[in-house]
Amino acid sequence: VRHRLPWVCADTQFNVSEHMRNRSITNARIPAEKCIAVQNGTPPVQNAPDQRLLSRSLLNLPEDAFVCITTGRAHPYKRFDFVIETAEALTRRNPDLPVVFLLIGDGPAMDSLQQLVQHKGLENTVRLLGFRSDTRKLLPAADVAMHAALGEGFSLSIVEYMSASLPVLVPDIPSVKQAIAHGESGYVFAKDDPDAAAGYLSTLLHNAELRVRLGANAHRIADANYTLDTCGEKFLRACEQAFE
Repeated sequence: VRHRLPWVCADTQFNVSEHMRNRSITNARIPAEKCIAVQNGTPPVQNAPDQRLLSRSLLNLPEDAFVCITTGRAHPYKRFDFVIETAEALTRRNPDLPVVFLLIGDGPAMDSLQQLVQHKGLENTVRLLGFRSDTRKLLPAADVAMHAALGEGFSLSIVEYMSASLPVLVPDIPSVKQAIAHGESGYVFAKDDPDAAAGYLSTLLHNAELRVRLGANAHRIADANYTLDTCGEKFLRACEQAFE
């Protein structure tokens, strides 16, 4: 009833994705005619031909290392701890192969994450880089990306991974997996199962051709659907429609 009272409810609600629009209609009970989806986006990641080598050199990463990257706020909701557990599971599967997990972002969980890395003896495998202003330039250093958050409106980090031609691993949480097609641009794992996530990473570790194919698909999808230019155009059209 409240959402139908003109003096307390907005005339139009903009949502960052179709999934969030459906949530507004179903959960918040906002009338469908008031809800507009404007797909969020981000500028494409520019991949210079030598950026991979430059990024790995900057981070002192071996050229033959298999690198998984995660970016975001170091907060329990973003589940960096789950990524660390996945790193442990992957190294158990591949004890003799060079594997590095890069976790970029600062926040209230940093101390506990550092303690977890030390407790598991993963100091040579997991690198907590903290806040970086050059994160987008570091994405080409990775082979794959992982985003384990418990929820998102629509994750721009995932779109940046895709734009950088990285296969992306996400949990089977509807708001988080919105942009990823399982087996096409990445993999969707059971949200509380680090062994399942490690299994997909192990598959990608041992199959460079598969990594390239999924990364190319991710790049194509991101540039076709999730650019800032596309977002701006849709927003302008939505505004024109809403205020006719």
